This record gives sequence, structure tokens and C-alpha cells, in this order.
Amino acid sequence: MIHYHQLITSTRFGSGFEVTLPGDGTYFLLLDSFSNSLANYRFQVV
Repeated sequence: MIHYHQLITSTRFGSGFEVTLPGDGTYFLLLDSFSNSLANYRFQVV
């Protein structure tokens, strides 16, 4: 089954979150900000 343009989660950064993807496939991570300040990101894929 193919799902296009499906939002998996939406959260404010500054807090961690966990997500279980609905199936095998290719996923894209989109980060967006309304701030001009730099931010550090850390990801762990298990």
C-alpha cells in the first residue's frame, strides 16, 4: 500500500518524540521553522 503526503507526526521541537511508521518504504523528514536562529538536531533511527 502506498501513502503519499501523509503526515506521520507534528510536534514542537524542544521535546523529543517517538513515531512508528505504518510500513516499509521510503520516508522523508521535513524540518520547518519560523525562526532565524540556528538549532541543533539529533536523530536516532531504530
